[in-house]
Amino acid sequence: FFQCSALTEIRLPENVTSIGKNAFSGCSGLTSVSIPEGVTEIGYSAFIQCSSLTEIILPESLTKIGYSAFSKCTGLTAVTIPEHVTRIGDSAFYETSLKTATVLSTDCTFAEADTPYSIFPDGTVLHGFKGSTAETYAKAYHYSFEALGDAPQAPLRGDYNGDRDLTIADAVLLARFVAEDAALTDEQMEAIISHAPDYDGDGLAAMPDVRAVLKKCSEA
Repeated sequence: FFQCSALTEIRLPENVTSIGKNAFSGCSGLTSVSIPEGVTEIGYSAFIQCSSLTEIILPESLTKIGYSAFSKCTGLTAVTIPEHVTRIGDSAFYETSLKTATVLSTDCTFAEADTPYSIFPDGTVLHGFKGSTAETYAKAYHYSFEALGDAPQAPLRGDYNGDRDLTIADAVLLARFVAEDAALTDEQMEAIISHAPDYDGDGLAAMPDVRAVLKKCSEA
């Protein structure tokens, strides 16, 4: 779709995991893009010079935004960077009309602004969590920064009952999950799944995971 100026809308298939180099570069008529969950990377200059694009919603699955990915998208005035993004490439949003960029990732790597082309245009206000790499980047390269508050606490591995502590009660819940206890509530099931029942990382949720949680409890 390189320089396909007649293209106005894109709906990518659900099985797409990356958007490649120059994929939609120069699609100046593009006004709407639907990027599905599952996309982890937006490549080099993927949407450069899509000047009619006024909004882009990035999926939670995204981890990397490439060099000049949205550069010269002059219709863009705001963007939210999802929490799992680990790297934003140089010039990613350069020469856009961004007024604000909200960075939900606390430890994202920002390409060094060692060229005349930095990631965001001058005057962009960065929003992020206190102590985040977004705050560090803003201070280093003279962007205004507005804090969203303290960074959210990372979930405690193995805390299946959600009490912010790792105890025998968590091991008991996991043992019931492994045994497929029908008495577990939907809420308990969701909590266990969200905190990774495969505690030992062998690809299975089984009794060795219960023993690993018990061992960790005894070390605390």
